[in-house]
Amino acid sequence: MKPSNPCPRALLVLPLLALLALLALPLAACEEAAIEEQSVPEGAETIAEPPHTQSQIQTEPDAAAEAADGEPAFADDAEAWPWAAPAGWRRVDQERPMRLATYVIESGDAGDTVEVAISRFPGDVGGMLANVNRWRGQVGLAPVGQGELDGMMERFENPGFVGHTMRLDGPQGHMLVASIHESGEDRTWFVRVTTDAQTADAVQDEVFAFARTFGAGG
Repeated sequence: MKPSNPCPRALLVLPLLALLALLALPLAACEEAAIEEQSVPEGAETIAEPPHTQSQIQTEPDAAAEAADGEPAFADDAEAWPWAAPAGWRRVDQERPMRLATYVIESGDAGDTVEVAISRFPGDVGGMLANVNRWRGQVGLAPVGQGELDGMMERFENPGFVGHTMRLDGPQGHMLVASIHESGEDRTWFVRVTTDAQTADAVQDEVFAFARTFGAGG
C-alpha cells in the first residue's frame, strides 16, 4: 500500500494562515488608534500639562496685591516709595493679599512684633465715611454718621497728599489707621495696624508719625 501524499494538506493550510494574517492587521491598527485616542483628548492640539505641585503654588507670586489697584507691589527701590520708614522697621519680602508692602516693628521688651500694612486703591475707595464704618465693623463697633467723623480723625497735609489718622478701639480689636489721598494720581493709601490695646498704645505715635511722611520728601 502506498503512503498518502501530504502535499494537498499543506496547500490548504498555507492559504488559511495567510488569511488569518490579513485579518490581524486591521485589529492591530485599531488597537494603536485606541491608544492614541487615550493619550490625546479629543480636540486638543497638545497634551495637557500636569497640575502644579504644592511647592510651585507656594513659590509663585501672589497676584492679589496687584488686584488692589492693577499695579504690582513695590520692588526694592526706596526712591519709588512716597514714605520714609523708621530705621528699626523691617520690610517683609513676601507679598501679602491686598497689600503693597508690610513692615514688622518690635513692641515692648519681650520682643513681640506687630505688622504695619500698606495698601493703595484708585480714587477715594467709596469715601471716608464708608471706609471708617468698614473698619469700625472689623473691630466690633457700630457705624457712625458723617457729622461724627471730624471728631474721630486728625488731619495732616504734605505736598500732593492729604491724610487723616485715627484709632479705633472695639471689643474685637484695636486698630491704628491712616487714610492718605494722593491728589496728583487720584489714589488713596491706607496704613493699618490691628492689634491688642497694649501694643496699640506702644506703637501708636510711631505708626502715625510714619503715615505723616507720605509726600513729606517731595
